[in-house]
Amino acid sequence: MPQNFYQILGIPTTASAKTIQKAFHKLAKTYHPDRNPQNNLALEQFKLISEAYKTLSNPTAKSKYDFKIRYGTPVTKVTYGQPPPAPRMARAAKRTFTRRAQVLGGVSVIFILAVVIISSFILLRYNARYNFQRGLSNYENKRYSASYFNLKQSLGVFNPYQATTHFLMADICFSQHAENQLTVNHINLALQANPSDSLRSRL
Repeated sequence: MPQNFYQILGIPTTASAKTIQKAFHKLAKTYHPDRNPQNNLALEQFKLISEAYKTLSNPTAKSKYDFKIRYGTPVTKVTYGQPPPAPRMARAAKRTFTRRAQVLGGVSVIFILAVVIISSFILLRYNARYNFQRGLSNYENKRYSASYFNLKQSLGVFNPYQATTHFLMADICFSQHAENQLTVNHINLALQANPSDSLRSRL
C-alpha cells in the first residue's frame, strides 16, 4: 500500500527530530542486511527506511517534503518485487478540426442539401407531368372521373401546363357534371395561368 515517509517510519507528521531518529534506529535494526542475509525484501525495506530518515532528519528537505504532503502527497511503495505503477496517461489533447476540414465539412453539407433540393424539385416536376399525362390520356379515352382526379393531382407550380389542365377540368365539369360554378372557376384559373388572346377566344 502506498505510504509517505512518516508512515514508513511509523511516526506522526508532528514528530520531533529525536522521535524520528529513534524510529529509524529501531526499524534499521529490524531490517538491516546483516540481520537478513539473502532477503531482498528486507534489503529494499532498509533502503526505504534510510531514504525516509535521510529526508526527515534534514530540516530543509523535511520542510519541502511536508509541503508536498500537504499540497500533493508523494507516495512510496513499501512492497517490492512488483512492477511500479504505470505512469498516469496524460490527458489527451482536445481534438480540434483544421480549417481545411471545416471548409470541406461545410462544402459537403451544402452539396448534400443541394442534391436533396434538386432531387425533390425533379421528383415533384416529374410527378406533376406524370399526372397530367395520365389525366390527358384518360380524358381522350373518355374516363372523365379518373381524368379529373389525375389533372387535379398535377396542379401546382411544377405543372408547366396549368392553363391546359384547368381548361380540360372546366370541360369535364361542364359537359359531364353540369357544374357551372366549377366550370367558371377553372376557366378563370386557366386565363390567370395563360392570359393569351388565343386561349380566351377558345374559351
